[in-house]
Amino acid sequence: MQSVAGTFGNGEVWAGLQGDFGVVKFGSVNMNTLTTTGMMQPFGTAIGSGYNATGGILRGDTTATTVRDENAIRFDTNAINGFTGVIYYSAKQTNPFTSSSASTSTGYNSQQQAYNGFAYDKVGTQEYALNYANGPITGSVTQQKQNLVGVGTLSSGALSTGSTATTLTSYAGAYTMGGWKVSLGNQKNATTTGTVATNTNYTVAGLTYTSGPINYMVSNGSIAQSAGTYANKKSKLFSFGANYNLSKTTYLYLRSENINDEANILAAASTLDITTSGKRTRTAVGLSMGF
Repeated sequence: MQSVAGTFGNGEVWAGLQGDFGVVKFGSVNMNTLTTTGMMQPFGTAIGSGYNATGGILRGDTTATTVRDENAIRFDTNAINGFTGVIYYSAKQTNPFTSSSASTSTGYNSQQQAYNGFAYDKVGTQEYALNYANGPITGSVTQQKQNLVGVGTLSSGALSTGSTATTLTSYAGAYTMGGWKVSLGNQKNATTTGTVATNTNYTVAGLTYTSGPINYMVSNGSIAQSAGTYANKKSKLFSFGANYNLSKTTYLYLRSENINDEANILAAASTLDITTSGKRTRTAVGLSMGF
């Protein structure tokens, strides 16, 4: 889900079956890449996380910033010695449409355009993943493929079709000892647009310390492109923050992040404006309530 204003029904909505075989979900289902990236550092997908949809440097392109897809099927096996396998599939749709098609506004990056009021073109998504959780150790690896080739879209009234395919491979692990939690992550993004290939490599480390009702958090990461003008440079992200837990579902929070975009990741992805120096600092204070 992109960082857009919320609309009714743009969250995770699914129906499913559970049994000795595992769990099958149908509908608008979260991708396992969300699980893996969330394990890399303590800030989720919000400010401080580096997640692209909030203007960060993680997943440095514009086709792979969603956390769920529509018309999806997700299968999770039952845990065996702490291991759980995941298969995720949502078919690409390339329905023909005309320049009079109406654009949609459900908040999904994958949903492109309405067609006759009920059908639309959309990205195709496949994932294969393995998660591990046993005692103080958690881990996750996910390979995600997204295909926009031939998917139609309208821009300023002009009809065009996508030409981008992305393979995103994510690794994460975390270890908890007492009030301390250490996390590590790596993400490789191979994107092909037409005949042009662009690769990025992201690494991040996170640390969380819990003392009473307060969680202290810090993370540090960098992302590099493999070719082009910025091939020998890295964009860097340093974040820190804290939560003051008022209850199990409510907390006050502080977040601060500093990005030095030397590899031109933000500008290349057109996620948001950044100063000419390539540097940006953001701070957020607020109250979070869960239901």
